[in-house]
Amino acid sequence: MTQSKDALKSKTVCVFQTNGGGGMQRVGKEFAEVVGDAAKVLPPKAFSGSSVRRATTALEAFVTERITVK
Repeated sequence: MTQSKDALKSKTVCVFQTNGGGGMQRVGKEFAEVVGDAAKVLPPKAFSGSSVRRATTALEAFVTERITVK
């Protein structure tokens, strides 16, 4: 796990998932706990499995709002 934390050092992580059930409320918190202080973890976003094919615009907006290319 130390190697993974080193790879994320000073990075900003944007977590998103597709899902068909519960658990989204824990994803960001649990990921941040695993990563620790190695990276900044932005609030997560879930896209429901039943509507993910129609969520392209929402996913693009989510990514665009959070990612800046330098």
